[in-house]
This record gives sequence, C-alpha cells and structure tokens, in this order.
Amino acid sequence: MSPTIRPVRWNGAVIAALLSVISMAVELSIRICSEIMFDPLPDTVAVFAYGLIPLTLLLNVRLLRSAEIPPERLRVLHGAAYAATIISIVVAALYTFSFLVLMPLSLIAIMFFGIGFCAWSPLVNLIVLCHQLQALKERRRLEEITLSPLSNAAAVCVSALLMIEMVAAPIITGQAVREAMTVPAKRAAAVTRLQFLHADEALLANSGVSHPSFWFLMGSDQFSSIFSSFDDEDWQEKPKGEIDAKALYYLVTGRSASTAPPPSGRRAALGNAAEDAAWEQDMAVEETGGTKVGHPARGLLLASSELNGTLTPDRESAACDWIMEFRNTGDQPQEARADILLPEGGVIDRASLWINGVERSAAFGSTGAVREAYQKVAVVERRDPLLVTSVAPGRVLAQCFPVPAHGAMKIRLGMTAPLQWRDPAAPALAFTPPILEDANFRIDRSLRHSMHLEGKWSQGSGRLSGAPQWQIEDRGDLHTASLLLNAKETRTPPALTISGGPAPQAGDKIGSDRVRRVSPFAPPAHPVNLVVLIDPTVRVGEAMGSERQRELRAALAALPAGSRYLIANSRHPERGSTGWESAGAPIPDDDSWWSDLHYVGGLDSMGALEWACGAAKARTTPSAVLWLHDTKPDSVCDVDTLKTAKGSPIHHTILVGVRCGAGEDAVMEAIANDHGVYALSATTSHAMENAVRLAACAATAPSNTAEIPLGGREPAVNGLYLPPNVSDGDSVSAASRVLATWRHAASTHNERLAASKLAVESHIVTPLSGAVVLETKGQYQEAGLNAPAPAAVPEPSGVAALLLGALLLFWQVRRRRPA
Repeated sequence: MSPTIRPVRWNGAVIAALLSVISMAVELSIRICSEIMFDPLPDTVAVFAYGLIPLTLLLNVRLLRSAEIPPERLRVLHGAAYAATIISIVVAALYTFSFLVLMPLSLIAIMFFGIGFCAWSPLVNLIVLCHQLQALKERRRLEEITLSPLSNAAAVCVSALLMIEMVAAPIITGQAVREAMTVPAKRAAAVTRLQFLHADEALLANSGVSHPSFWFLMGSDQFSSIFSSFDDEDWQEKPKGEIDAKALYYLVTGRSASTAPPPSGRRAALGNAAEDAAWEQDMAVEETGGTKVGHPARGLLLASSELNGTLTPDRESAACDWIMEFRNTGDQPQEARADILLPEGGVIDRASLWINGVERSAAFGSTGAVREAYQKVAVVERRDPLLVTSVAPGRVLAQCFPVPAHGAMKIRLGMTAPLQWRDPAAPALAFTPPILEDANFRIDRSLRHSMHLEGKWSQGSGRLSGAPQWQIEDRGDLHTASLLLNAKETRTPPALTISGGPAPQAGDKIGSDRVRRVSPFAPPAHPVNLVVLIDPTVRVGEAMGSERQRELRAALAALPAGSRYLIANSRHPERGSTGWESAGAPIPDDDSWWSDLHYVGGLDSMGALEWACGAAKARTTPSAVLWLHDTKPDSVCDVDTLKTAKGSPIHHTILVGVRCGAGEDAVMEAIANDHGVYALSATTSHAMENAVRLAACAATAPSNTAEIPLGGREPAVNGLYLPPNVSDGDSVSAASRVLATWRHAASTHNERLAASKLAVESHIVTPLSGAVVLETKGQYQEAGLNAPAPAAVPEPSGVAALLLGALLLFWQVRRRRPA
C-alpha cells in the first residue's frame, strides 16, 4: 500500500514569490534602496541569485502538489528542487541579514505610509523556503526517493561560489579600500589587491556615483553611511595622508571618476538603457557651465567640421577659422564642450555663434567676467551662449549651450599661430592644424573633416608640401592645399609645410616688430643634465609604444657632447632609475630597464616629481626635467599645497611635461605660469624629439629681460623677439606680451591688470581673458562687457529665401501689369 501524500498549501509560497518579484522590479526600476542606503542588487550575479528565489518557490509548489509523477522524473525533479532550495535559503539568509537593521524602520513606514514591505521580503522568503525544504524531505521519505550525490555537490558548490562572489569579495574589496584611503603605508599593497580583484565598479560606486553593496560597506567600515546622505562632499575633508574615493578610483584604474562611464553592473546585463540615459542626463545637467570637459553627453555628436586658413610665410604666421556644427539626437538639450590643442604659439582671436541663422561675434573680457556671464545665461537662463577660455597656453576650452534636442548648433573659432621651423637639414615652415584633444561629444562616423589653406607668395619663398592626403596646387604666386579626413583621422591631422624658401638666420626681421636673435635650429649653448621621469601608468603605456621609445632614445643620444641623462620610474624613482648616463651613444633597443616597466593603474607622482627636480637642481651644470605623465585629476594631487609651496624645487626647475592622454592635468595646470614650465601633448608628431630638444634649449637659454620672446617664454618661438614697448596689434605678439607678464613671478598686481586689459583690447583668449557670445545687448551690459558689432549677413539659406521671395514678388507684379 502506497503512503498517503497530503497536499501542501500554496498560498504562502505564491505570496512570497510575488513579493520577491515586486521587490526586484521596484529596485531595478527606481533604485530606491541604492539611492538612499546601499545597493542590494549591485551586479548581474546578485540579480540572478535573488531571481532564483521566486522560481524555486513556485517550482517547489508545483512539485509538492503533483500527486502523480513518473518515477524516472521524480528523482531528477527532487534533486533539482533540493539544490535550488538550499541555494535560495543561503541567498535569502544573506539578504535577511542585510535588511535586518532596517526592518524596525520599515514597520514605521508600513504603518504611516503604507510602504516598506520590500524590506521584509528576504525574511518571508527564508521562512517559506525552510518550510518547503522540510516538506520536500517528508515527501522523499514517504516515496522512498534517494537523492543523487550530484544534487548535494551542486548545492554546496553553488552556495560557496555565491558566498565568495556576494560576501567575501565585497568584504575583501571594502577592507582594501579602507586601507588604501586611510593608511598611507599600506596604500600601494591595497591598490594592487584592488587591481587584482577588478574592483572598478565598486570603486565607481564608492566615488559617489551610486551606492556600494551592504557587504562592501561592512568591509570598509562605512556601515554608518547607510543612515547618511552619502554625499560625496563628506569625503572632501580628509586628515593628512588620507585620500578620497575619486582619487582611489584613479589610482586603481588610471582613469578619472569624473569622466568614467556610467556603472554597468546589472543594467548592462538587463539592457536597462533608460537608467543609463537618466544617469548621463543627470551628469550633463550637473556639468553644464563647468570648467572641464566631463562625461560624454548622450546623443551629442560633431556633425560637420571645416577649417579654412591663410598662410603668410613672409610673416611666418597662419590665420584660420574652424567651423564646427554639433547635432543632438537626444530628447534633452545638451552643452557641447571641447578641449582644443592649438598650434604652438597660437592664440584664439575670433569666435562666433550662429543664433537663429545669424552669425554673432564674441565679446572679449577678463576670464572671470566672461565665465560669470556664460554661467548666468547658460545655466540659469538656459539661453544661447558660447564661451572660449584658456585652460593653459596653447589649450582652450570651448563650450556652447544649448544644442537643442533633435537640433543643431554651429560655432566658429578663429586663431592665429606662428609657422614653425622644422628640419635643419632642409629647413621648412610647418603649419600644424589644431586638434580636438578631448570632447564630451562623439564624432559622427560619416563626418569628413575638411581643411583648405591658401596663400600668396613668390616662388622664391617656397612651395607647399605635406603628407600624401594633401591635395596641393602651386599656380604662380597662388598656393592652395586641401584635405579631407575621416572621423578617425580627425584627431591626428597631418602637418603642411612650406619648403625651399630662404633658411632662417639670426638677425632676420619679420614684419615691423619681430627680430630673430637666434636661429631656431641653434643647438643648446652648453651640455645639459636631463632627468627623464616616466609614470608607469595605463595611459602612458598606451602612448609609449616601441616607436615612441625609439624616438626618445634617439633624442637622448643626440644631446650635445658632455650631456648626461637619467631615466627614472615614478613608482620608486631612487631605486628604479638607470643612473646617470652619458649622451652621444645610441641606447640599445633591448634595454632591460624599459622591459621591466609595468604600466598599470594611475599614480600620484608629486613625490617622484619633487625628487626628479631636486636631482636636477643638484647638478652643477644646466639641468632640466622631462616628465612623461598621464592626466592627473585634482582629487589625487595636492595642488593647493603645490601652489603655495614656493620653496619646492618644482617651482625652480626647467620642467617639460608631456601629457599622455586627454583629460584634466591638475599638476601642470597648477604650475603653468611658472617661468620654466612647458606643457606638451604626446598626441603631436615628433613629441619625444621636440620635448627633449625643448628641455635642453630651455635649460641653456640666456635670460633676456630687455625683449619679449615670441610665445612669452624662453626659448622664443622661431628665435623671434619683440621690442618691450612697441606692438603693431598682431594677435600673436599681443599674446606673447600677455603671457610674458603672466609667467613672470615678480609681476605686480597692476602689471597683471594691464596685461589683462591688453588681452581684452587685442581680442585674444589667454589665461587672463576669454571670449563669450551672448544673445542680447542687455546681457552684455549686465555682464559689463562691450557688445560686439552685430553681424548683418544671414545664413546662405536665408539669402536664398530672400532672393526667392524677391523673384516671386517680381513675378506677381509682372502678372498683374496690363498688357
């Protein structure tokens, strides 16, 4: 006689499963718990682990209520149900412990507001699952079912893996985060552990972007933050030696948390694009009117790009206009921001924005005045301004708002720059086009960046030449060059040269206000001691490929006889250096020192930079430091202390910084106006060769106080100098005078005010001045700026409309005229 099988009630199990599904749906859709407490579903594993609970509950109900199941299937189903139930009990127990402290608070919320049931879901699930486990055991006993050992093994293994993934790993990560942030002596080891654990997502959450998991908070001793706002400002005031969460994210990943992509985790797995879009829109609103490029804006792209210019080799200068049109495919207005690298010695002296089809020119004012006006109009009034400011000499930040939803916005940036002398063996003047170094918009795949340059000069002054992409025509005295670049090539446009003309000589007079005191190809006056400091970070590793290493080796070997160099690793400069080597002999390609460099994460290089500058200053002959570094967010470097520590050797050493990668460069920007500091970009051609030569020439250049060097610092661009008190209104000359004052440490407040006034009157963008386009004359008057003369020429489409209207009117008059 077979045993009697009693039916099992299903009401409680179905209610528990329904409550689990509702809890998951609420959290995944509006993230209520992760916004105010901790993130209960931080990744895909957690989502599927908790999603197993309602499936197990319903499976058990089905199995326990079925009276007749074939014996061959019954053993398999019981084995699967047993394993799933054990795993679900483990998951429910973990979540019950996580929400245990919140249950009393949820009771209050249930009584007064009718919400808070989700906090009780894990406990309800745990009780029902334990009851079902007992019922399954009773069913197996009655039907004499023996489980396969595979079921027990599966239950134990999966439960153990979930414990490791959901509990142990977050706790270990949290402990490593706590040590890295608060214990300087253990920071390096803790950062290494975090890199091994691939803790990017947890660190990004800990940076204030979202909230970490409960177990991460337990490991990092941040459990009290569950009951706080967890605002990122709480992390800003740190005792000496501690760092904040954003600085730690950079040290581990080599990327800035300010420009990191939105946390993926469960949203990437579940395809929740709407949540990513909301996150990106929040970032876009928060960063509007800011001073950094920031996060990429969803749906914002560069739709067209056109650069037109004029070359004047007799003046060794070029003037060009860069017209860019942005398109917004999103549903919200966006601000377009771009960090633009100008040709060396170049300056922005024109800017305009198209408003309602009419081009409006920019007004120039002090940096503070134009930024305040822009923020008021863009952030507060949400109108149509354009702002151009100087990040550092040779770099500008252009930003315009709003690019309307499903609309477009067009701007023009005008610049003047010196043509650069290249190649002493075959002297040629080179024009290096401006580069989009960083931007919060993407470049449309179909974009073709158009460049057209032309000029009139005699054949004896040289002929145009360049890369094969350039379409060059020399017709008598008229010379033209055109180029089309695809989206990928836009960030690395090739240079254009004028070769075959007269070679530069000391004593040349260029125009009415420039005299060449030294040849641009003159070697360093004396042997130099060069400290090459290399940050072994992710971005430096990406930029310093084998070709760049060979270029740096060749440049070091070409230093003047008697020169010496030292190459040091920023992670441990004293024991990770090559020692002082003599220049003049080529460095072997199989140098073991280079192969021992491990490029990983980010690095706070302030201590290593102090050491390198101290090592350079300790030499008795002229010396300089060449620093190859990645972008440094201000959260990782104590730039405020650096600015005030005037006794630091960093402020008294020739320093050439080569930035690898795009983004914020807090250290170089903090010391940009020091007399002997030069900021270069690794994206330019011959970057290593130019950097080594610049460092050697700057270290041995004679200080010239009677005349002003072109570019505002020694060595002068092309060896050209300006008389101290005479200016012919040229933009490059005016910028040189402004920068010379800006860089001079002994300049007084009145001298800086005079330099700012000169910049505004000369209509140039410098660290002391900027350009802004506003919409109305009243806005200019309110900002204390002189409104530019209104442009009277409408867009070509407007001209066409006027002509068409005139023709229609003429036709109507002709029709009505009697025969």
